[in-house]
Amino acid sequence: MANVKWTTLEHKGVAFPPEYQSRGIGIIIRGERFILNHDQEELIYAWAKKKNTHYIQDPIFQSNFLNDLRALLPDKLRSIDFINDIDFSEAFRLVDHENAMKEAEIQRIKNLPKDEKRKISLRKKEERERLKAIYGKAIVDGVEVEIANWLVEPPGLFMGRGQHPLRGKWKPRVKPQDVILNLGEKAPVPEGAWKDIVHDHSSTWLATWIEKITGKRK
Repeated sequence: MANVKWTTLEHKGVAFPPEYQSRGIGIIIRGERFILNHDQEELIYAWAKKKNTHYIQDPIFQSNFLNDLRALLPDKLRSIDFINDIDFSEAFRLVDHENAMKEAEIQRIKNLPKDEKRKISLRKKEERERLKAIYGKAIVDGVEVEIANWLVEPPGLFMGRGQHPLRGKWKPRVKPQDVILNLGEKAPVPEGAWKDIVHDHSSTWLATWIEKITGKRK
């Protein structure tokens, strides 16, 4: 059949970025400190990472961020109307500290002997290659082919291009439950609670999901 692109298809699915590690951040609203749960903190941390950029001064970016933050907050806190109602100083201090530690580590590595630098670089490369060996290939009709995009984008604040009207909205974490895999009928299914497994012989896509902000299929 003319539309058949493959007969057998195997792959390991896609790799997901590491889960967010809570850091114990709080925010202050109208003088009262609130401890954040995991999802709230991940969003606040993403905002704090933009502290030295023009984005957090952008009214559209602020408004979109605030709308998504309000949706995660308890009812009594959803009346906040302005970004300046929230004191993000804890998150800002944490980001400053992490940036300072990162810069110190960069300087430390710069001062190491060449063989030590090489070992550090090699360890990082080995980890990338380990993941690539699992997710960076597919077997199509018995032939191993390389996959270019095998790592799912991490969650974060949506940037878009130019003056995108959705800039500042929260781009949620993609989970296995969001992802549809395209596999051969006899191929082993990769471990995970996938949204669906299909056998679309007319296309060579391997994994797909809906981007929740734009509604576009990835």
